[in-house]
Amino acid sequence: MKRYYIYDELKRKSHYDLYKICVDEKLVEGFQENLNRTELINIILKYRSREKVYCIDSYKEFGIERLQDLFDTKLGFRLNDSNNIKIPHKIVIYKGMPLIEEDDYRVAIPEHISDNNVFLLNGNSYLCGIFQLVRDRKGGANTFFIKSDEKLLRLDGLKNQNYSLLFFGRSDEKFLFNSYYADEESKLPMSLNYYQVPLDSFHFLDLEVTDTPLCIDFGTANTTAGAYLDKYYVKNLPQHKILSGHIQLDKTNYVKFPKGLDSYSNVIPTVVYIKNCFNEDNIEYAFGYEVEELLKENNYNLKGSVFYGIKNWVKSIDQKERIVDENGDIRYIERKKIVKAYIDYVMYRAESLFKCKFKNIHITTPVKLKSEFLMMFKEILPDYKIIEENALDEGVAVLYNSIENIIYKNKFIDGEEYKALIIDCGGGTTDLASCVFKINSEEINYDIDIKTTFENSEESFGGNNITYRIMQYLKILLAQHYQNKKDLGINELIPNIGELIYRDIDEKGVKEIYKNIEAEYEKAEKIIPTKFADFENRASDVYSKVKNNFFFMWEIAEELKKELFRKTTIVRTKFDSVHYESSDLSSTVLPSWNLNIYDNGFMRNISTFPSLIINKSEIIKLIKGDIYEIFRRFLTLYYETGIIFDYSLIKLSGQTCKVNLFDEVLKEFVPGKMVDFRRNLEEDEQQLKISCLDGAIRYLNSSKIGNIRVAVKNDIPIVPYSLHGTKYTGEEVEILRTGEQAGASAGSIKKISATEILPLYLKNKEEEIKKHFTYINKPEFYKEEDEQRVLEMLDNHFEQDDLDTIYNGETKFFAYTDKNFWGFYVTAVKRENNQTFIGKKQYFSFEEDITTISFFDGRH
Repeated sequence: MKRYYIYDELKRKSHYDLYKICVDEKLVEGFQENLNRTELINIILKYRSREKVYCIDSYKEFGIERLQDLFDTKLGFRLNDSNNIKIPHKIVIYKGMPLIEEDDYRVAIPEHISDNNVFLLNGNSYLCGIFQLVRDRKGGANTFFIKSDEKLLRLDGLKNQNYSLLFFGRSDEKFLFNSYYADEESKLPMSLNYYQVPLDSFHFLDLEVTDTPLCIDFGTANTTAGAYLDKYYVKNLPQHKILSGHIQLDKTNYVKFPKGLDSYSNVIPTVVYIKNCFNEDNIEYAFGYEVEELLKENNYNLKGSVFYGIKNWVKSIDQKERIVDENGDIRYIERKKIVKAYIDYVMYRAESLFKCKFKNIHITTPVKLKSEFLMMFKEILPDYKIIEENALDEGVAVLYNSIENIIYKNKFIDGEEYKALIIDCGGGTTDLASCVFKINSEEINYDIDIKTTFENSEESFGGNNITYRIMQYLKILLAQHYQNKKDLGINELIPNIGELIYRDIDEKGVKEIYKNIEAEYEKAEKIIPTKFADFENRASDVYSKVKNNFFFMWEIAEELKKELFRKTTIVRTKFDSVHYESSDLSSTVLPSWNLNIYDNGFMRNISTFPSLIINKSEIIKLIKGDIYEIFRRFLTLYYETGIIFDYSLIKLSGQTCKVNLFDEVLKEFVPGKMVDFRRNLEEDEQQLKISCLDGAIRYLNSSKIGNIRVAVKNDIPIVPYSLHGTKYTGEEVEILRTGEQAGASAGSIKKISATEILPLYLKNKEEEIKKHFTYINKPEFYKEEDEQRVLEMLDNHFEQDDLDTIYNGETKFFAYTDKNFWGFYVTAVKRENNQTFIGKKQYFSFEEDITTISFFDGRH
C-alpha cells in the first residue's frame, strides 16, 4: 500500500531515511547521486504528498465560538463506529497546563476518521476543548496521542460532568479547520456527521503547589532540571502518570525535553531563538532542540536572532540586545528577559510533566559568581523562592553526589577529615575549588561538614574550546581533501612527540604549540570559509553559505568528539548518514553532508560524504596541549609546593571531562598517586552533566528527610592577583596585594582632581599583566556627602585617617574587594573648598568579560 507524507514529517528524517523512502516507494528520481535532504524531500512530496493537513493547533480569537455555532447548527447524524474507536478510560487535565504527549493518553481510530483533531463536549453539547492527534510511532498503525495547548481548552466553571469525544471523517476536516480560522470563502456542508464516544471519567483539577524544590543546573552549553518526588509531594497524585511510568515516586525525576521525533533528553541546549517579536510584551521564542532542528532545516541560516551562552550574561542582564524575528521586525530588549524566557520554559516543562506548581527553586551556580547568579534569579523569578542559604555551587554539588555514594558504600572512616580538589570543566568555563569534608556517623543521622574554597577559574576555556580546536583540524583536512592534496597531518601540524608537548608548553607557551594549526586554519579559510561576519557586505546567498559552513563544521566537530570518546574500543571514525560499527571503526552519523567550497572563484556545494577517516590518536594529540595548559595554570603551584598530595580525592566534573584525556593529563601532576576520579567508560555527556543536578537534589532531599545533616561553609577565597596604578612620575603603585582574602584587601591611589581617566592593571602571581581597566572620573558623577556617610558608602573598608589625607584639589581613588564577589570596587573621593565629595562606585571583575567570549559570532 502506498504511503503519503507531509513536509513536517519528512523534515525530521535523516538523509538515509529519506533515501530509503525513495527506494521503498520506487521513486526513480530519488536514485540520483549526490542529492541533499532538501532535494529528496521535494521528490517525495512530488509523488507522495498528502493534502494539506487541516489541524487546529493554535489559538484563534473567537475560533472556539465559531466551532460552537457550527456544532449547534450543522451537526448531522451520529454515526456508529464506536467499537472501532478506542479512547482512554480516564482523562485528567490541570488548570493552566497543556495536555502533552508524555501524559500518555492514547486513542485508536479507523483509517477513514480524521487524524487531525478530536473535540471535547460536555453533556450540554458545550464545546470544552480541541485536542490534536499525534501519531504514536511505537504503537499500532492507527494509534495516536491526544494533546492540546491550554489556550484551546475552556473548562472553567463547568458543572456538567458527562463528557465525550467527538470525531469526524476525513472529508469534513477542511470545513472544521476553515470554520475555526474564519475562512469566509469556505462553503460549509449541509451537515456534519460525527462519531461520539462517551468518556467514563473526566477531571479538571487545579494545579497543586508543592514544597518539593525544583533543582536547575543552568549551563553555558546545556541545562538540566529535576526533583525528588516522594509519595507526598502533592495530595492528589497524578496516578495516570505514575502507572505509565512517566513519574516514579520516591526517586529522582528528570525534566525531559523533546528531541526530534519520539525522542526525549534529560539535557536541553542553552540556546534561544526569536520567532516573533512584533509584540514586545508577548515575544514568541524557541528553545533548545527546536532551535537546533530549525537551524539544520534552514542550512543554519535563520532569519531570526539566535543566542548562545546566555548564562554568560549574568554580569550584564540589564544590557539591551538587538533582536530580529522571522518577519524582520526589530526590537531592543533587556538580556534578562531572554534569560527569563528560557528559564520559564524549563520550569513550564517541569510543571507540565510533574503536574504540580513549584515554589522553591534551587539553582546551582559557578562558585565565584554565586552571589551574582542568585541575585539575577531572584530578580527574574520574583514569584518563586530562590534557595540561598546553603545553596550549592556546581563543583560542590558534584562532590556531594560522590560523598553520598561513599556513605552508602561505607567507604569512609568515621570522623576522618578528607580534602578534595574539584576541577569543573563545563561547556564554556573551568573552575577549580578545594574542599575539606568530614563524615560522622551519629546515633540518628550522618553529619557531613563541608568547607569549600574557590581557588581559580578560567572563563575562556571549556568544552567549546575543544570542539573549536577539532573544527580547526577538520577544516584543514577537508580543505586538503577537496584540493586533492595531503600535505599536512597531525604530526606536521604538531610535530612534538608524546610528553614533549608538555615540556614545550612549559618552556614556550601553549600558543607556540598551535601556531601551525592557526596558520593553516587561516589558509583553509580561502577554501572553506566559515567567518561569516566577514561576509556581511556580500550577497545574501554567499553570506548564507558561509554561515552554513561554520555551523555545519561546528556540528561535525561536536559529533566526532562525542563518537571518538564514546567507547575505548573505537579508535577510527568516518562521516556517514547510516550507523555502523566494527571492532575499531565506527561512523559519525549526520543527516546529510552540506558544505560550500571555493572552486575557481565560485562557491560549489558538496553533498557527498568525504572518504576521510579520523583516528582517535590524531584528536588526542590535537587537544592534549589545550587540556595540559589549563591544568598547568591551575595545579603547578600545588605540585611544586607538594600541597596536591594532601588531597585524598580529586574530582573531575562537568560534561567536558568525559574526554578521558583529562585523566591522563592530570597524572602529570599526581605521579604515583591513585586519584579517585574513576567513572564508567560508557558514561555519556548527559550523565556527567546530570551528576551536578543529582548532587543538588540528593543534598536537598537528605536535609528534608533528616537522615543526613549537612553543613556547608564557603570560605572566603584568596585573591591571586594584585592591582596596580601609576604615579605621575610613572612609578608603579600597588593598590591591592596578592594573597589576601577577598573582602579584606583594600588600598588607594591619589591624583589631582582634574584627572578624568584612571588606568589600572591586574597582575597574577608571576607578575604578568593579566588585564587592564579604566575608571572614568567625571565632575558630574560627584555629590557632596558627610565624611561618616562616605566611609559607609565605602563599605567601611577605610578609616577617617584615609579621608584626612585628601587635600583641596586632590582625589583619592579607593579600591577594595568584596567577599561575595570575584572582583573589586573603585570609588573616587575628592576635596574642594574643604568639602568632601564622592564619585561613582564601579565594579570590575577579575576575570575576562565573558559576555564578549563567543565562538558563534562569525569571527572564527
